[in-house]
Amino acid sequence: MLLAAALALPAGLAGCGTIERGRSDFVAVVVHPALATVTTSRGDRCEGSCILDVPRREGFTVTAAAPGYLSKTVEVKSVATLEGMRSTATNAAGPGVVGVGVDLYTGAVYDHRPNPVSIRLDPDPSARPGGSAAPNALPPAPSRGPIGPPAPVS
Repeated sequence: MLLAAALALPAGLAGCGTIERGRSDFVAVVVHPALATVTTSRGDRCEGSCILDVPRREGFTVTAAAPGYLSKTVEVKSVATLEGMRSTATNAAGPGVVGVGVDLYTGAVYDHRPNPVSIRLDPDPSARPGGSAAPNALPPAPSRGPIGPPAPVS
């Protein structure tokens, strides 16, 4: 009897969404320009495109910024998906209600959307030649008049 229970446990856990899918999700962030600084509301930071390991239950924001470009922020939501529900539904047939509760608690039913996160920064018009001056730009230096010939050396 004990042997049968020991053999049944791995079979039941094979359908467990938490074991099958894990508590976290890899979220790819693709940015242009390639060396933009990427930060998240969770405190993650990377230079250029990167992959983040994020708990499935957490939504967050991703911000990309680069000199000469307007920064942009994208909201990433944690949403229940068919794949997550499928793995949890097979759990209901095995370990039962307790396993379903564990999957809901750990977030195994969730995925992050959008994934990958694609951010293309727009050039800052005030940073281009001919564009308007930046809000905190210094005024031009006063003119000292025409420049004459160099002074003779004695």
